[in-house]
Amino acid sequence: MTCSRTLGRPRLALLAPVVITVALVAALTTPARAGGSWVRRADMPLGEQQAGVAKLGGKIYLMGGLEHFRAIQVYDPVSDSWAQAPYRLPAPRWGAAAATTINGRILLFGGGSGDFDFVGTSSTYSINPAAGTVTPRQISPIPLEQAAAVTIPGTNRVMVVGGHNQQETGPKLHATPVYIYDALHNTWTRKANLPVSVSLFGGTALAVHGTIYYYGGLADLLSGPISRAVFRYQARSDSWAKVASMPLGTDVRAQGAVGLDGKIYIVGTDFTNERSVTVFDPATRTWSTGPAIPSTLGPRTVIALSGRIYALGGAYLVQGETLSGTWNWALATSAP
Repeated sequence: MTCSRTLGRPRLALLAPVVITVALVAALTTPARAGGSWVRRADMPLGEQQAGVAKLGGKIYLMGGLEHFRAIQVYDPVSDSWAQAPYRLPAPRWGAAAATTINGRILLFGGGSGDFDFVGTSSTYSINPAAGTVTPRQISPIPLEQAAAVTIPGTNRVMVVGGHNQQETGPKLHATPVYIYDALHNTWTRKANLPVSVSLFGGTALAVHGTIYYYGGLADLLSGPISRAVFRYQARSDSWAKVASMPLGTDVRAQGAVGLDGKIYIVGTDFTNERSVTVFDPATRTWSTGPAIPSTLGPRTVIALSGRIYALGGAYLVQGETLSGTWNWALATSAP
């Protein structure tokens, strides 16, 4: 394993305690043994954190981040190997939201333009790995950074939730807007806002059996308001309904993924409790505990592919310095 220094700016060390540990848990196509554990896989070639992530064609694409702003790293779980794509992002991006549509494109929304500056951008990129191209598309209606993106199942449309644009001189927060980006028509449509304000260190949007859920989020850098609510989107009425509250000890900024059992797996919190895995069952609206991740690593980039959860890279502190890791942990869960 290697790890690399991230920027080395004093403010990163100050922000690190509030940077979240995020992970996703999805299920293996064959049942896992009870008490399954995380397995170490091939390390990333470039240490990274706060990268956009998506899956396409059986591979994982890690895009940008705070360390290598324009790089695209590609992981093949079959060969357990990494490669750097020969194409790059047109501009530096970190904290961008990503999703994949059924027409074989990766969409990358917003993100910071570099230097951990908390100034979101409005760019929309369509990435075609087969052709090796990155094409600008219609910009988003507002600047986005650390927004959540989820593909509406079976479509070329992506729901983009939250995101922020904050200058160091003071917050400029948006009130948790929700938009739909139509990749086929290259258009944006406004949808119903979330009932709460979660603009900074936004939460996570996921689709469970065709229904979109959103949870977590933090509206200020160092203090509230925060949200522990789990919301379900009701498409027919274009509205959000609260269905549960996250338990204490589960960070409002942690992300997650959906297992084969239809449950949402939330991995890690902040630097004080980042190994925990919390599981939410939308059917019963109950919570349980999953297997802890081995390393105490900061905000990971995580995604589910082929029944496994991959927790990639992340940040950690060494004598007040923020470093980026190359870790690649995988977790398998079973179908019901």
